[in-house]
Amino acid sequence: MKLDCGHEPTNTGNPSLPGYGTSAFKTCCYSCMEQTEEFYMGMNDKWIGYLSGDNITNWTGKILARVYKRREVYNPIGQSKLVFVNAVEDKTGIRWYGKGPGDQMYIRLHRSRGKKG
Repeated sequence: MKLDCGHEPTNTGNPSLPGYGTSAFKTCCYSCMEQTEEFYMGMNDKWIGYLSGDNITNWTGKILARVYKRREVYNPIGQSKLVFVNAVEDKTGIRWYGKGPGDQMYIRLHRSRGKKG
């Protein structure tokens, strides 16, 4: 089966993973979808990724940015946690800040207005 990107679905070795991603515009293999996400991240002021230790990743696990500052705040009443981060993209040097519930979970990012890198 050929996808919109012209490639076959990515062989993940896991039958529960389809090997492709779907955006509003097309269906692509994981590699092409990662390139598309990197492009659109660079074009937007807001982004949702995944926090994985000192990295911000996309849904396939590709590193999009590196965390250089992290702060965790706990709510003892609700026993919940909120993580605040500052991160920088490897390729562009664009800085981001954001918050989310913790590792292996989503994180909402906003582009910093200051200088690059």
